[in-house]
Amino acid sequence: MATTGGSPVLVSEETLKEANALARSGTGINVDHTGSSGLAGLLCLRDDAGIGPDERVAVLFTGAKR
Repeated sequence: MATTGGSPVLVSEETLKEANALARSGTGINVDHTGSSGLAGLLCLRDDAGIGPDERVAVLFTGAKR
């Protein structure tokens, strides 16, 4: 992050829940809350204007509910 000028994103529990519901309903992937936390960060950045509507991003879902 230091090399590229990035910074960590902190999100609320509510945003984590929102992102997880969106990830699961939008993709059908049985992702857990930790696995969809990257989407929560993206939602937060979008709301704070850190990500513009014309920018392309990728989000990885890295954990499954068991």
